[in-house]
Amino acid sequence: MFILPQFRERRNREFSGRLYDRVGIRSLFIPGALALLVSNLGMFFLTSHTPLWVAAVCNVVRNLAIGSLMMPLLTWGTSTVPAAKLADASSLLTSFRTIAGSIGSAVFVGIMTTVSAHAAATYGDGALMHGMNLSFLGMAAGSLVLVGIALAAGRPHRAPAPQTEEAPASSH
Repeated sequence: MFILPQFRERRNREFSGRLYDRVGIRSLFIPGALALLVSNLGMFFLTSHTPLWVAAVCNVVRNLAIGSLMMPLLTWGTSTVPAAKLADASSLLTSFRTIAGSIGSAVFVGIMTTVSAHAAATYGDGALMHGMNLSFLGMAAGSLVLVGIALAAGRPHRAPAPQTEEAPASSH
């Protein structure tokens, strides 16, 4: 059951890589970042009484969003690297992605555990759910930053207008 979302994410990466070649980064980056934000907010609002299928749908959307972001962002990130350095750049970005994922997992599990421990007196049996909710709220905040980056960085750059020297005005 845990392997299935990762399998879908991997298949989605292949599809989104091909789609990137056809439509460009902006058409994938913005919807992917927005889907990640919405799915994180969906996970934030889960309660212990929420049907399991709602959590499953949020998880599938999260995995689809992550899968649609990974390959295009890697391609976009290496698009200006000279061909001779492309293998090094790809390996470096993949390593950074793995390290960042590990750090992110540790940070958000730490947030969930710490919040749960401190909320036990107030929330009782719901303390762990409260910790998970706040952890997903933190992920949603990170996703909101990603949406901002998608909106700002996904824009095509314009070349600056050439400057012309003005002739001095003659005074008669």
